[in-house]
Amino acid sequence: MKLLLLGAEGSAARAAALSDGSRWVLLNAPADLERQLQRHPQLQAQPLAGVVLMDAQMDHVEGLLGLRDGPPVELYATPAVFESLTTELPLLQVVDRCCGVHWHLLPVAGDSAAAPFRIDGLPGLRFTAFAAGDEHSPGGSLALEVEDLRDGRRLLYWPGPRPLPANHGADCLLLGDSGAAQPGENSARRVLLHPAAQLPEPAPGHAALEHAFDGMEIEL
Repeated sequence: MKLLLLGAEGSAARAAALSDGSRWVLLNAPADLERQLQRHPQLQAQPLAGVVLMDAQMDHVEGLLGLRDGPPVELYATPAVFESLTTELPLLQVVDRCCGVHWHLLPVAGDSAAAPFRIDGLPGLRFTAFAAGDEHSPGGSLALEVEDLRDGRRLLYWPGPRPLPANHGADCLLLGDSGAAQPGENSARRVLLHPAAQLPEPAPGHAALEHAFDGMEIEL
């Protein structure tokens, strides 16, 4: 499993491309997606299996327009995100008219705080979406766990400030907030997606917290 972080120079990593070696999936679709595709030829060398939206923020979804001249988009999102992108910001209607959108609803809403799912074309990866938003909009923001079924290695994309779940067992953490990185977490790698003036010191024997950067590659 390989991960490529995407983001404007000097700013937070707003998206990632995750590959199993033959196909890849986008986690969010940043506004500069077309530029990112040109800058990273490995993204053009493999077919796109789908796009997973972590939320409906403009800088996480605007890049869907950059896919409108290609094949139909396999889109994975919660009901709350789909509603936002068809009413408040009707991006999906534009993309659907141009190339087609195949909608895959992730049932994280109401009392349902987690939803396992699979992506066609990536049979070796198992995904689980978790509610990361507040109690008033449980499906408005997601965290994501990805497990490589071939070797059992796991990635946890945890964007919010909530503390990490106990005994998560991830081999790599992508963190949106340094406050979620508890001193006792023993992960092989911990990457902070948002810039910070100072990274906390790791506990003895634990991985240091790294800054993400545009084009950062992580292999699990």
